[in-house]
Amino acid sequence: MRKGNFLRGKDHPNWKGGVTSVNHTIRHSLSFKKWKTAIFTRDDWTCVECKKRGTVIHPAHIKPLAQIIQENNIKTIREAYKVDEFWDINNGRTLCVVCHGLEHGINFSITGNRTYRKYNCKNCLEDFKRSTKVGKKNPPKFCSRKCIHEYRKNNPEEYSSTYFKKGVLYPSRRNTKGKRNT
Repeated sequence: MRKGNFLRGKDHPNWKGGVTSVNHTIRHSLSFKKWKTAIFTRDDWTCVECKKRGTVIHPAHIKPLAQIIQENNIKTIREAYKVDEFWDINNGRTLCVVCHGLEHGINFSITGNRTYRKYNCKNCLEDFKRSTKVGKKNPPKFCSRKCIHEYRKNNPEEYSSTYFKKGVLYPSRRNTKGKRNT
């Protein structure tokens, strides 16, 4: 194969029939990146809600992207390019991670340069936080092992529930091939 003569789309052996969602395709397009930069520049790289600057920021559509896709019955990226609502900078604003999370009902906090998601412990009802990379599929229910054991002791009827199955509360530190995860 010559340099620059790459297989793309239907010609590529890994092609799966165009299964990438329209939402994902739009968010990773060059036009979206230009729209995002225009929003950030207009808002001076500052969250419009809390006025914080120098933190992690997100571009947020005022009218949600999914709603625009649904209303205009968009199936392809070419159809999306024709809809002016996507690319109108008046339909966008700059939000920090915390404010954007609150807009979607998710409680985040930032410590240093790390983002954490806040949870409530099922046993002691105290707030605790975990890294946003932890618990996406199975969010943590307890703040510590002590709370897990107290909850087990006080609620024996739930002892066999999914919270206590192997791998949920005590995930394995090794992957399936026996090598240590990083």
